Amino acid sequence: MSLAPPPPAVDDPVPEAPQVQAQIAAHIANKRREELKQRQRQAAAEVRRRLGQDNFRVLFFQLSQDQNLADLVWNGRTRQELRSSLEAELKSFERQQALRGVGRVAWNHEQFHVKYESMSGELCVGGVYLRLFIES
Repeated sequence: MSLAPPPPAVDDPVPEAPQVQAQIAAHIANKRREELKQRQRQAAAEVRRRLGQDNFRVLFFQLSQDQNLADLVWNGRTRQELRSSLEAELKSFERQQALRGVGRVAWNHEQFHVKYESMSGELCVGGVYLRLFIES
C-alpha cells in the first residue's frame, strides 16, 4: 500500500509553470551576472598588474633622462640629491625598526622631503622656474 501525498489545500496555491520558469530564468541570469563580474574582476586585476609593471618601466626610464623645462628640472645632480635623501631615509627607517622591532614602524611618506640644493639658485613661482620660462 503506497501513501500518496495529500492534495493541495485550496488556500495553498500550486506555482504555475510560468512563475517557476521565471524564477529559474532569474536564477540563471543572476548566476551568469556573478560569473561575468568575477571574470571582469580578474581581467581588471591583470590589467592593473600589467600597467603597474609598465608604469615602473616608464618611471625608471624617465628618471634616467635629463629634463630642463620651465616646470621640471631633472639632471644628474637632482638625481643624486634624490638618491642621497632616499638612502638617508631608508637608514633612518631601518634604525627605527632595529630599535622598535620589524612591523612596529611605518614610514610616513607625507613627512618625506628632498631638499634640492642644486635648485637653490633658481627662482620658482607657482612651480615654474622663471629663468627657464623666459629662455623658452
